[in-house]
Amino acid sequence: MLCDAEAQGTSAGWMKRVVEIVGKQLEEGANWGRGILQDQVLQSILRQLEIADSGDGWSEEKHRSLQATLGSWAGKVWEGARIVRLVERAMKRAMHRWYRDKFILKKTLPRSSYSRPQLPSVLSIPGAPTVLPFHTFTCPLSAKDIRMISQRNALRISCSTLRAPWLPDSVYPPPPPPNPNLNIGYVSSDFNNHPLAHLMQSVFGLHDSSKAKAFCYATTASDHSVHREQIEREAPVFHDSSNWSSDVLIQQIVKDEIHILVNLNGYTRGARNEVFAARPAPIQMSFMGFAGTLGAEWCDYLLADKTAIPLETLRPWRRNVELEDQIRDDQSIEEEGWVYSENIIFCRDTFFCCDHRQSSPDPQIPWHEEQKRRWGMRKELFPNLSDDAIILGNFNQLYKVRHCILPALLCNVLM
Repeated sequence: MLCDAEAQGTSAGWMKRVVEIVGKQLEEGANWGRGILQDQVLQSILRQLEIADSGDGWSEEKHRSLQATLGSWAGKVWEGARIVRLVERAMKRAMHRWYRDKFILKKTLPRSSYSRPQLPSVLSIPGAPTVLPFHTFTCPLSAKDIRMISQRNALRISCSTLRAPWLPDSVYPPPPPPNPNLNIGYVSSDFNNHPLAHLMQSVFGLHDSSKAKAFCYATTASDHSVHREQIEREAPVFHDSSNWSSDVLIQQIVKDEIHILVNLNGYTRGARNEVFAARPAPIQMSFMGFAGTLGAEWCDYLLADKTAIPLETLRPWRRNVELEDQIRDDQSIEEEGWVYSENIIFCRDTFFCCDHRQSSPDPQIPWHEEQKRRWGMRKELFPNLSDDAIILGNFNQLYKVRHCILPALLCNVLM
């Protein structure tokens, strides 16, 4: 039975108390960074944004407009969050400008021309709510609360990363245009005996080599499982980066000239989200590992379908190119109904991939024989079940098995 937290209200007992605590934490978190945009800090941020966004300087009209906008944020709720997101958008703009200068306009400028905007030194690293993003799937929270929990975690990661001593003063150099391949990097801690590897183990070797090349970055050591061995064997490029620092991993991604960097962890154990917060690739996205929004400026897209992500759950303003887009998007920060801050790449039928060999382990057996075998197993296990009944098996950890389960929890369908 699906439960709408807003319509039904929260359950009694400790779960209700947890929701109340999180609500208070999110309300207090809205004041994080409030009062930062005083005159000196405001002018410093404005200068850095101008250099990152244009290099040659803004028009007088644009300068006045952005100065007025930043001034209007001063002393208001969400001030800190708005500053961080605008700085991150400026980093993306600087990388785009570097690409345009180098590969379109054929201009060669020093790295210092593409400096990375700095967060104000007086802006502290925010705390994260008690409930982690992964656990929002099993808590009766509103859409806004779920979104804000992810956003708070994203801000914490961003602030920590953008102050890291290994981060260079300039943005990372953009890769050249695909020639001949689009380089796609996959970062994951789950290239082992893990559900993600079970489902995706054949994906990396199935890329059309004339169009795309897969680069796998494994952030955990090999468990020598058949899943890890297959991925290592079939991926065009496989890096065991389990002993690499974030800096070394990022440098390898830049060296590999990755065009699209895919986060296969999201907010799950072993994630290296600081790599994405540093923005080593021009396009960054999330897939498979985490079923919700990352709420992060460092995640541009999600690959999904309209069943997993209904259109009404998308943020109202979804253009994410200019600095002004970020400012306009901030107008929806208080709205209740939406969840996903990313733009969605909608697959036609389903986004969910399942290794083709696992569907029929022995390719020599005709499908009708395999189907007969499965029906025999079904009758043996459930002799009194009608043929038109669908069996749903939830093999998650027990804390996820509740009377109120969100659609994001994946069920295995036994036919």
